Amino acid sequence: MPQIPHLTSEALYAPRETTMSFAIYAVGYLVLIVGVAYLAHLMHLPQTYIVALAIILFGIGIVTGVQKTRGKDPS
Repeated sequence: MPQIPHLTSEALYAPRETTMSFAIYAVGYLVLIVGVAYLAHLMHLPQTYIVALAIILFGIGIVTGVQKTRGKDPS
């Protein structure tokens, strides 16, 4: 018969490490990009600058999302 490990109070009350999914980061950065692009449009910036800014923010969002959501190496 398999033994069931006993739960200790440390295991019950240990802080859990919560990780956000990449989709949450992607949606958050998408909202940020749309907001910044709209603000730039209201400031009458040229469309070329707005597109360049959106591409830069998109790249930062991808890098940040991957860094925050990747799993730890089991070592």
